[in-house]
Amino acid sequence: MAIVITDEDARRLLSMPECIEAMRVAFRDLGEGRAVAMPRMRYAIESPDPERRYFANVHIGAVTSFGTACVRAGSHFLLDNERSAERRIINDPDAHNWTVITLYDLATAEPIAFLHESYLSGLRVGATTGAAVDAVAREDARVLGLFGTGRQAT
Repeated sequence: MAIVITDEDARRLLSMPECIEAMRVAFRDLGEGRAVAMPRMRYAIESPDPERRYFANVHIGAVTSFGTACVRAGSHFLLDNERSAERRIINDPDAHNWTVITLYDLATAEPIAFLHESYLSGLRVGATTGAAVDAVAREDARVLGLFGTGRQAT
């Protein structure tokens, strides 16, 4: 039976070093052809509110070493303002992230977990950067600069 993993569970149970190691494994599997990371599928469409558009963002992938496949599906509203300087402005009335993740078992095809993605998203992005920096930084490096990384740099 599938379990539900909340943002609070993720905060309590996942450390950044563990997440960085998980990203190393995932990228290694990807490089060896033992993982799949499909391009994101995104779309926007008008909503009943003429000032907002519905926006969906879907990621699909699998990592053999973890024995899991994943579907991450996001659901948001965007402000429909073409004159905005922002690339896109997420507009949700309650400022929630409605993105959910379903993990599937590669051996049985059964869903094994459902996760809310608010906290996990930042952790995933940070762990990806941590794994990359660790792989390319000189051993004596003590300072890291971030350019062009959007919210990650704030």
